[in-house]
Amino acid sequence: MSIDAEKVRDSIDRMINYCERIAFHMHRFGGRENLLEDWSYQDACVMILGQIGEEAKKIEPWLKSNSDYPWKEVIHFRDFEYHNYFDTDYNLIWGIISEDVPRLLDVLIELSEKLEVDMAFSIKSFSKKRLFSRHG
Repeated sequence: MSIDAEKVRDSIDRMINYCERIAFHMHRFGGRENLLEDWSYQDACVMILGQIGEEAKKIEPWLKSNSDYPWKEVIHFRDFEYHNYFDTDYNLIWGIISEDVPRLLDVLIELSEKLEVDMAFSIKSFSKKRLFSRHG
């Protein structure tokens, strides 16, 4: 299944933004103890993690073919969390936002850079083909 490069880029850009928003919330609200006590902090982080899973689900084949990051877990988190909200383990959420999200952000930035190079190469190749087909 082929996925449009623009769709991939948009989803990666949104996931990068979501990771940055989690970092902002961590800075704004504080550490693990605050997460365990503050419903606004909890809701914000869980919702954003779910959105990351939603975006990953849209481009899952591309992600899996371009990265060995555990995308299935990212997507599964979204499905599990949105359907089992009252069973949320906020110690687990803290581990995800403090350890996994920074690593995910690095992976997404690398994928974004790779995608930009691939898209530039494709455009250049397409332009050369058109140029040679007109004059060949």
